[in-house]
Amino acid sequence: MATVEVSSFPVALLENEKTEVLEPATEEPLFLPLLASTVCGRGPLAGGWQPIKNVNDPHVKEIGEFAVAEYNKSSKTNLKFVRVVKGETQVVAGTNYRLDVAAKDGAVTKYYEAVVWEKPWENFRSLTSFKQIKGSHSRP
Repeated sequence: MATVEVSSFPVALLENEKTEVLEPATEEPLFLPLLASTVCGRGPLAGGWQPIKNVNDPHVKEIGEFAVAEYNKSSKTNLKFVRVVKGETQVVAGTNYRLDVAAKDGAVTKYYEAVVWEKPWENFRSLTSFKQIKGSHSRP
C-alpha cells in the first residue's frame, strides 16, 4: 500500500490500483472522503443510484413524510403519508433520495415517486419531483 498527499491529506492507495491525478476545482477538499472511498474501492460512487437497504430507517421515513407534506403545500392536496415502499440514494452535492411512497388520498392508497435533495450540513431539503406511479405500487 502506498500513501500519497492530496490537498494536504494522506490517502492510502492499494498496490496495482490504477490512479489518475485530478486537479482540484477549489482550494477546499470538499469531496476528499468520497474520493478516498472511491479510490480504495469502497463506498458510494458519485452520481450512481444505490438502493436503500432499510426503508424503515427513521431518517428515510422523515424524508418520505417531508415529500408528501411539501407536495400537499404546493398542490393544495391533502395526501396522508403511509410508508416508504422502496428507495434509492444518489450522492451529489448532498444526497438525492428517490423514494416510492404510499399515501392515502381520502380512503384510497396511491403510490408516488418522490425525489428529495438534502444537504444536512446546511439544514436544506427540497422536493424536486413528485409523481403518481401508474399501474403498480412500485418500480420493478
